[in-house]
Amino acid sequence: MHHTNKHFTLYSFIDLLCMNELGKRGPLSLDAELHLLEAIGIITSCNTSGYSNISDIEQEKEMQRLLVGEVVNALVSHITSALSHPQLSFYVDSISDIVAGKIASLVSVAKNHSYKQHQSCVVFFEQAASAVIQAINVLSSCENVRVKGCAYLHRLISVLGSGSISTVSVGLCGLLEHASCKDIEDIVGLLNQLLVAFEEKMIPTLEKFIPMVLDKVVQLNYLLEESISKYSSGGNLIAGDTYNIGDPVDVVEAPHVENDRCMLQKVYLVFLNHIIIHNCQSILYTSPTVAQYLENIFNNIMASLQGGLGKISVSNSIILRKNATIIMYHLYSTWGVDTVGGDQTNIVPPHIKSAYKSFLHDQYIPNALRLCVDNVTLDMKDASTYIFVAEVGALLLTMYQKNPTETISYLQNILPVIGMPVVKCQILFEILMNTGITNVQFKDRFKKLIRDP
Repeated sequence: MHHTNKHFTLYSFIDLLCMNELGKRGPLSLDAELHLLEAIGIITSCNTSGYSNISDIEQEKEMQRLLVGEVVNALVSHITSALSHPQLSFYVDSISDIVAGKIASLVSVAKNHSYKQHQSCVVFFEQAASAVIQAINVLSSCENVRVKGCAYLHRLISVLGSGSISTVSVGLCGLLEHASCKDIEDIVGLLNQLLVAFEEKMIPTLEKFIPMVLDKVVQLNYLLEESISKYSSGGNLIAGDTYNIGDPVDVVEAPHVENDRCMLQKVYLVFLNHIIIHNCQSILYTSPTVAQYLENIFNNIMASLQGGLGKISVSNSIILRKNATIIMYHLYSTWGVDTVGGDQTNIVPPHIKSAYKSFLHDQYIPNALRLCVDNVTLDMKDASTYIFVAEVGALLLTMYQKNPTETISYLQNILPVIGMPVVKCQILFEILMNTGITNVQFKDRFKKLIRDP
């Protein structure tokens, strides 16, 4: 009897939800609707371990499935009704608010649901995805719909399992096409989440999305530089003005510009790093389309080591330097060595290895070590600086471990050129050739080497 009352109460709440249709605001506020549906999501995702009778377990599972179906179908109905409004273009702001709210409600319902434990409910969330993707495409210019749509697609990854790759990919196309500086980080984060969850299963999908993401980041960076709000020397905003090379030095950028500029470059690096560490780096050279971006990738890595493109503070630039060095570190395990274990299906082509090692030896390492040795460009009083220094050390160690003779010979030639004192060179070689040293220990010793006068 207790369970009957519980479900009766929930269905009463669903009746309230159904009153909140377009143009008929019911008794529930948006916040109340979100909290209610989050509670329903939790209740319908609870396990049935508290039941001892098999028939009770099956009855409870069926009731959970029906509840989810009722709620999701109601929300989908609200979304499709809003999108089919005859005066959508005239009331686009109001309707986008309603649609974004309904998508947020779907996110709440999906909370705690997973493919492994709630397979009977998967069909409802998959059907809802079609409505959400339609909303993203129809109201693509509305940031609130893109943000909530992205949140729902994030939730789908755990709800649908590997089946989410194709569904989420469809939604990603619309999101990326109309992304702005305000939501690009979350949108690319959705791709990163797919990479974490499914790794090499993402390789076919990446062939399409790597160009889309890299081009979008470049486009947003260009638009940012073109539309920078400037202040005159008197502090007054010059409306509609744009930034051009050669502008007066007293022009001050709007406060958000530097953060956006740094964020875009960080998004580029973090996405690239996810591709590499989650066993998808082969797409960078096996796909002719993606391989065309390798030069651009190396250029962006180098620009990040040098502090980033455009005006970026020392504190922000150290984030870019660290991420760029981490990428070079992870690439070395396959692109910097002659063989890749016993995997003959994933052998890096010689011309790719040659390009990578030339870039590493001729540009990256000399500039990275010069930054560490000069102690001028970096703020050596900032603890985050030493995170970057440690990553440079980790890169040197993996170079030595994979190619000891080549690395020692290379460093013997390059260290005097960049100005590292002889005594420090000797110490560096000693700790490199210490066979018992761990990665963590080496990073600590390298930081101390750079820090001490």
